[in-house]
Amino acid sequence: MTPPKNKESVYIDVDDEITNIIEKVKTSESKIVALVLPKRATVLQSVVNMKLLKKAALSSKKSIVLITSEVGLLPLAGAAGLHVAKSLQSKPVIPPMPKTVADDDEVTEDIGDEVPIDATTSVGTLAAAAAIADDDDTETIELDNIDLDGTEAGAVKKGMAERLKHLKVPNFERFRLVFFLAGLGLLLLVGGLIMAFIIMPKAHITIKTDTTSVVSSFDFIASANVAELNIDEKKIPAVYKEVIKKDSEKAPATGQKDTGTKATGTMTLKNCAATEGSVVVPVGTRFTNSGLSFASDEAVTLPESSFSSGGTCKTDTRSVDVTAESPGDNYNLSSRTYTSNLGSVTASGSAMSGGTTNIIKIVSQGDIDAAVAKMKSRLDKQAVDELKALMDTEQLFTLNESKFSTEPKIASTPALDHEATEFTVTSETTYSTLGIKREYLSQVIASDVEDKIDTQKQAITNDGIDTAIFRLNNLANPKEAFISFRTSVVAGPELDEVAIKEAVRGKKRGQVESYISSQPGVKEVIVEYSPFWIYSTPKSTKKIQITIEKTAETQAEQAADGSE
Repeated sequence: MTPPKNKESVYIDVDDEITNIIEKVKTSESKIVALVLPKRATVLQSVVNMKLLKKAALSSKKSIVLITSEVGLLPLAGAAGLHVAKSLQSKPVIPPMPKTVADDDEVTEDIGDEVPIDATTSVGTLAAAAAIADDDDTETIELDNIDLDGTEAGAVKKGMAERLKHLKVPNFERFRLVFFLAGLGLLLLVGGLIMAFIIMPKAHITIKTDTTSVVSSFDFIASANVAELNIDEKKIPAVYKEVIKKDSEKAPATGQKDTGTKATGTMTLKNCAATEGSVVVPVGTRFTNSGLSFASDEAVTLPESSFSSGGTCKTDTRSVDVTAESPGDNYNLSSRTYTSNLGSVTASGSAMSGGTTNIIKIVSQGDIDAAVAKMKSRLDKQAVDELKALMDTEQLFTLNESKFSTEPKIASTPALDHEATEFTVTSETTYSTLGIKREYLSQVIASDVEDKIDTQKQAITNDGIDTAIFRLNNLANPKEAFISFRTSVVAGPELDEVAIKEAVRGKKRGQVESYISSQPGVKEVIVEYSPFWIYSTPKSTKKIQITIEKTAETQAEQAADGSE
């Protein structure tokens, strides 16, 4: 046989009558029955129904816990001696009894044995206790250590109500809040200390040194054909890199072309030259009037000129067909005279006809040139960036002055002078440049200025390459460049910032100043801490910043831009 459950939760509907609820309690196999009430449980808003429910529990030797948060039911439950809990996890209690209960609400109860409910224990915990009670076969269950029987039930309920008035249920929500706030406060305190003394502290150390600034100026050859550095001849081995850049540009066609027909007609020619002999008029001879020209379709020979006694030219004429140089209806001219490059030949044209106008869009040379210019601007920048990236990969210093590009290969679709509303131009260009090892150039610089500084006490602290001026003298071929170089070189005491940071970390201000001041060439040391409450150097070298100020002495600086 399956043993009865220790606790059962029974959900009450709004429409359940008191008889239905009592039946659910009696049919339950558990010693503790938790009645989960709906909101506005009107059936239990009567002390009579509450006492009937209590009586049913006693008669079936069960304990009832009403699960509800309605304050209106609490006095009624207290009057009937029923336990109430806000939830299945809350501690059940018997609410205080109301000050007066109507006599006609009294119900005679045959109080039997009831399973005890501890007011300080949750409903779930009571279920475990009920299981232990079953093992001991205890039929009489005590509530707050008071024996209950049928004749003393009323007195017990009244006594329990009086005692419960003086009991105080611990506020666990407040306890959790206090515990959370205390933990949060501790966390903020620890975090604040870490922030104030570990994360925020920083040190800035300024070191002023004696330095000398001198100018280095020379010409050198960077060549991919040189294998080794030659300091005396200033020949530096170079690395040649090239990239091929392709691009395309689509643009509208703006050129215009008249595809109409050309006007034609006849030109009557007469030789009126003062010289003897016939005159040959070659094919294509141009005859012009008002800026419009016609060309002869064939060659013609004019007879020798003859004149009247009055000097009038009376040479026989010859006719030749002519065609307008360009199509257009503006060439349809009336009869008129024309001039030609043959000054001795007079020309009289017939009415010209047949010329028509038909203007279409074509790809012009200007269209192609504009598209190529746009592509060149893009490709030049892309090529410079890509070539520098190639040099950076090999840790080479890029000589931008040695940049070289081939003549671009241009193609247009549709082709030049062809009809189109838009066209596409493609371009292919090869770009190249030279790169050198930075240390090679530094060695040449050091050789150039070695007689200008005291090498026993000073070393080059800034070779000036990053601010130098490079000028291309000659680019014999893409793999060899002749370059002029000029910069300002700084020489002074050589200080190892990494070693200084390691030596001063964790030390106080005086110790830091004493250590750095002992280094050769150091004039002054300024140590600054932040925030204001920090009095020693952070132990982390990442939080130490060193600035070396170089003050030129004994020799006037010369500008790297060429001024002396």
